[in-house]
Amino acid sequence: MLSDGAEWIRKLVESLPIKVQLILDLFHVKHRIWEVARLLCGEHSPQAARWAGVQCDRVDAGQATKVIRTLNELTKARGQVRKAIIDLAGYLSGNLDRMDYPAYRAQGLRVGSGAVESANFHVTGARLKLQGMRWTQSGAARMAVLRADLFNDRWQQTTDWLRVA
Repeated sequence: MLSDGAEWIRKLVESLPIKVQLILDLFHVKHRIWEVARLLCGEHSPQAARWAGVQCDRVDAGQATKVIRTLNELTKARGQVRKAIIDLAGYLSGNLDRMDYPAYRAQGLRVGSGAVESANFHVTGARLKLQGMRWTQSGAARMAVLRADLFNDRWQQTTDWLRVA
């Protein structure tokens, strides 16, 4: 199961009667690394891209501890930058047991939620966000079900059922 690292998700998984493999979503990790890189080196600087690229490659290779060591060496940072560095180091340290990306890939597991989030947008978001659309929560939920049926080739089955009901 992919997670953004929220503690409540960990607690929920631990309370389940079955063993669930919890994986920290790689997209979330890389996003946080890029945020720190921009603060450290500047919004669009080549240095930020290089620094983030190295750290992202390390995480991707299962070497998050190296990223944490690099962050801990940035002792001269102050203010907002320092806080972001400390937060990222804490985030990575608290999630090390969910970041063995090479092992997950070897098992055929997904390490990022990008495909799922993209599918969610295409199945539901694209319809719900058309120009001029306004939705109640209930109406949006019903439309999401209909769109899922359409994309899963269950449209006829659903319409037949609705005609009988």
